[in-house]
Amino acid sequence: GVGHGASTVAGCPRDTLIAFFDDPTAPLDASCMVEMAAQFVVLSEELAAVEMEPFTNEYMGITGLAPANWAETAPGVYTRASSALDVTTLIAQAAPGTASDLLAGLLARLGAGDSGAIMTEYEADGLSWALFSLEVQPVAVDIALSEIGDQVLLVVLQSMPGERDALYESVYLPAIDALKLTE
Repeated sequence: GVGHGASTVAGCPRDTLIAFFDDPTAPLDASCMVEMAAQFVVLSEELAAVEMEPFTNEYMGITGLAPANWAETAPGVYTRASSALDVTTLIAQAAPGTASDLLAGLLARLGAGDSGAIMTEYEADGLSWALFSLEVQPVAVDIALSEIGDQVLLVVLQSMPGERDALYESVYLPAIDALKLTE
């Protein structure tokens, strides 16, 4: 839980670094790291409720809803960034191609291959969505895809497993329900 400055923390991180400097050729004894756990902030369900607000992305030709107080860090990418370790991100985008090609590319980037993704179907405002849920340790990833002609609407929620269910209801499903191509 200290970012890039781990080697300055007393105990395991500093001891491991000093042992390496003392003898860089010796096998590294990192057994103490097993006892260390990253310190992620997990919100309770009542705190995970998020106010959603409308957005329009003219570049991608879409409109939808995104969390009101999350930062748009790239087109259609909204990050909560409540701490340096917060991985919580919502992506709402459109891309040319097919849903299967986009899904294969996403799974490859996540290092998930074809395994572990559980698929369900979802209907929202006349659109059919394929929803995929998987865990890429230690992060929960939910992916929604809907094809409209030669375009694919995409919604991705990345969160910690402990708050995934609350964010699924308060962020992910509302984002899916609202995402549309502009006329």
